[in-house]
Order: sequence, then C-alpha cells, then structure tokens
Amino acid sequence: MLVNAQPASCELGGSIGRFQLFSLAFGAILGAGWIVAVGDWVRIAGPIGTVCAFLAGASVLSLIAACYAELGKLYPVTGGEVVYAERLFSRGVAYYTGWFLAIVYVSVCAFSAISLGWIIEALAPGSSGPLLYTILGQEIHCMGVATGLAAIVLVWAVNHSGVRTATKLQDGLTVTMIVAFVAFVIAGLTAGTAANLHPWFGNAAPGAHWPGVVQVFVTSPFWFSGFAVVSQALGEQEHSAERRSLGSVFLAAIGVACLFYCLVVLATAAALPREKLLVLNLPAAGAFASAFNSTWLAKLVLIIGLLGLLIALNAIFYSATRVLFALARGGLFPEPLGHLNARTGTPSVACLLVALLSALGTVLGRGAIEPLVDATAIVLSGIYFMICIATVRARRRSGIHAVLLPGMAALCTVLLIGTTLSLAWQSSPHGVPLEVKLLAIATGLGLVFRLWSQDRWNLA
Repeated sequence: MLVNAQPASCELGGSIGRFQLFSLAFGAILGAGWIVAVGDWVRIAGPIGTVCAFLAGASVLSLIAACYAELGKLYPVTGGEVVYAERLFSRGVAYYTGWFLAIVYVSVCAFSAISLGWIIEALAPGSSGPLLYTILGQEIHCMGVATGLAAIVLVWAVNHSGVRTATKLQDGLTVTMIVAFVAFVIAGLTAGTAANLHPWFGNAAPGAHWPGVVQVFVTSPFWFSGFAVVSQALGEQEHSAERRSLGSVFLAAIGVACLFYCLVVLATAAALPREKLLVLNLPAAGAFASAFNSTWLAKLVLIIGLLGLLIALNAIFYSATRVLFALARGGLFPEPLGHLNARTGTPSVACLLVALLSALGTVLGRGAIEPLVDATAIVLSGIYFMICIATVRARRRSGIHAVLLPGMAALCTVLLIGTTLSLAWQSSPHGVPLEVKLLAIATGLGLVFRLWSQDRWNLA
C-alpha cells in the first residue's frame, strides 16, 4: 500500500495552508512560456480566438480539477495521482503514473531553467557570453547555462531546507508577480488601441476561424497543468478542515491563471498592429518597447516572466520530489528516495536526484523545448483521463451512481488526446511524430527501470 495518511502527514516536515496551496498551483500553472508563445497564439487563433480557446480550456480543466478535489478529500496524502492510481486501479498503473509524472515534472523544471537563461539574455543584451556548444540546432552560450544551473541550485537549496522555506519563497514571489502583472495589464490596455485587435481570429476568411482556436485549445492541458501540484501537498496540510475547500483552491488557481492569459493576449495585441507584432522575437515584451518607446515596460514584462519561471520551478521541483517520495515509500521506486532528512523533514535524496536530472535537461538548450511541451501535453491528458475514471470508481465504491461530471471530464480528455495526436501527425513530414517517439522511448525506459529495480531492490 502506498503512503498512507498517517505516515505521510506525520513524517514529512512543515505545514501548508490554503494560500500556500493556491500559490503552488497558480505559480506552477503560469511559468513564463506565455512570453514566448503569445505571438504564436495570436498568429494561429487571433487575440479573440485565443481568449475563446483559453476560456474553453479553463472550463474543461475545471471539470478535471473537480475530480482532483474529490479524490483529494478521499485520500489526503502525499503522492497525489500515484496514490489514487494504486488505491483505485493497481500497482502497475500507479508505477507508470508516477514514472510519467516524474518525467513531466523534471522536463518542466528543465524547461523553466532554460527559459530563465533566455530571459536574462533579453534583459541584458550582449550578456550571453562565449559559445559553449551547439545541440538540437541551437547555440548554447555560457550565460544561459550558468543562469539555468544557478536557478536549479537555488531551488534545490530552498526545498532541501524544508517545506516552510519553500512555501514562503512561493508566497512572496506570487504576490510580487501579481502586483507587477496588474501594472503591466493596466499599461497595455489603457495605452493600446482596440483597432490593433483586428483581425480577431487567426484566419479572417468566413468559416475558417475555428481550426486555429482548436489548435490553441488542445495545448491547454500544458498551459493549465500546474493546478495538479496541489495533490502532492495534501499530506503536509496545516489544518485537515481546510480540505473541504480544495475545490475552491483548484478553481481559483485555474480561474486567475485564465484571466492572466486572456489579459496578457489582449494587452499585447492591443499594443501593436498584427503585422508588426508577429515579427518580434519576444512579442509580449517587444510590443511595449516598440509601441510606447519604453524599455522599462518591456523589462517589466520580462521581470514578470522571470518571477513566473522561479515560481513555477519551485512548485514543480517540490512536486517532483513528492512523487518520487511516494513511489519509494510504496515500494515502487528504490527505497533511498523515501529517506527523510532528520533535521528538515524533507526527502533529501529525492531533492538531489530531481536537481541533477533537471540540470542535465538544462544543458540541452532551447531546441528541447517544443518536443517536450507537445509530449507533456499528451502525457498530462492521459493522466487526467485516469483521474476521471478513478473518480467514477471511487463514487461507485461509495454507492454513488451519479457520474455525469467525471464522465464529461473523461470525454473531454479523450477528445483532447485524439485531437493533439491528429495535429501532431498532420504536422509531421516524416511519418511518426517526434512526440510519439519520445513517449514510446519513455514507456520502454520505464519498463526497463522497473525490471532493474525489481532485481536490484527487490521491489514489488
């Protein structure tokens, strides 16, 4: 049996309140990918089309979040999806759920660290330093690698020091980011012009609006995925009575993040005409520098992105360590990953492993970002489907036959997976998409690791 309620809550150090759960989820959702992606969103779906796509995505993810909240109340322990899979399916399902979650979380840590270096170089042009090497078609410079690795070391140190330190950092960065974001949106919406929002959709031809909207919509599992990190923190909650409000925490994080995305798109698109906006390297920042001839507004956008990346990196790093801890305590991963530091009460071996793997991913540079994002969206949709079916099973075990909500959520995830794979195949000129190849490799490695672990550590 995976981590049960009593050991999880008593052995892991620290305590987490309702606002800490919100800041973990909100921070993990946002990151700074929007700085890079907003130009693509406007090009593909247009500003209003993008808003429609994110509203639809937030609606679907809210259904899934409701399933997470229901399971979280039933199993308020560290491990989240891993525990739900083991309790309501099997240990095999729990193993692969944890395996893919660990890969996703480490990939996002690497993505965040890589992007940090990118933003630092944009904040201080000419600071990239000497060229170190070229990989995946991208040149890797000293500053980018050094910044990413320094961020990983900082987050490792914070998380190793204990959950109280990690959540205090998360709260401070979240509040600072929200204040800076409000200033950015006010500047963009008041100084921009509604005429720049035309065309509202990516393709202005009659009847051709929706393909672009759908293309942005199917990536929503990635852009809203951070809400699920709350399930990793339930074993360290301060007051068990607060679990009754889990649903509101999930919905608040998704709702505020959706508002953030929509306002960012509208403020950026209103700042410059479409043809000028889409040629910029970082549209969210470049739009303000060009439209208002103001470098400080552009730097404000980049600083918001920098804060978002640090928040996301801290939240995802925390979640990755808890997944490994739960897998080890459940006898599915090597036992040392379940060791707790006697002084801080944190899974120190798991923290070190996540830091090392994230650092390894960081040296791959920007060329690794796109395939990681696409493959991650597919994996997360698959995990969401499992959560929906687990909710149905949990209800039936309790004698509840009303399954409309989890059924609707499951249907939506199936449509998301099917549409994402279809788009990936259409855009792949060489047969099998890279995303599918990556998932096949990850599945094979998971099987090999499990067989090796069973032999080396006598795991179940």
